[in-house]
Amino acid sequence: MNQYEPAPAGEIEVEIVAASIGDVAWKVSDDNPRGECLRLRLRPDGNFSFVFADVPLDWGRMLEAVRRSAGVEGEELLPEAFVGKQARVALKHYTGRDGSTRASVAKWLPPAKPEPKQATPAVVKQAATKVSRNAPPAFGADDDLPF
Repeated sequence: MNQYEPAPAGEIEVEIVAASIGDVAWKVSDDNPRGECLRLRLRPDGNFSFVFADVPLDWGRMLEAVRRSAGVEGEELLPEAFVGKQARVALKHYTGRDGSTRASVAKWLPPAKPEPKQATPAVVKQAATKVSRNAPPAFGADDDLPF
């Protein structure tokens, strides 16, 4: 029995913990006769099970979305460049053959934009009010008269 729950559906941050290029039988197509894929293992934050993502190498737009989401640059597709990177994805749930609920990547999202810094209000210095020497003295707790 699996002790981990599937990651919640919706937008979530994940860490790419493993990446490789390999053949996937159910990704075989006319354009990709061996089913070559970029195979990624994603770890969501929290006590959730891994999410596996297989992106066919002939799906250029999706590969670009994966690169943008993970912040990986370069022309050459190097799986090790993805390991340890954070990515934002939208997850969806499906029911596996064994009846369990699993999460899969529905969409690779661009990295979250950093929140703009709160503008601190400008401190306006006020000139100290000048007390006239002809003003009557202010009596109170700070006077030094004994009576």
